[in-house]
Amino acid sequence: GVTATCVALFVVGIAGNLLTMLVVSRFRELRTTTNLYLSSMAFSDLLIFLCMPLDLVRLWQYRPWNFGD
Repeated sequence: GVTATCVALFVVGIAGNLLTMLVVSRFRELRTTTNLYLSSMAFSDLLIFLCMPLDLVRLWQYRPWNFGD
């Protein structure tokens, strides 16, 4: 369920953002202000995706329920 969804989002997110940054940096005619902004957002999104496995570990750690049975 949750783990499979996170893994799928992680793989697609990393690949898509890396591809976006690669295409904008590789082709000179795509280096417009809008595309550089898009590449910057892809980089920040990449940093968020790199932190996602840490959030998944936090999600699966055992924490007792404090509100009774």
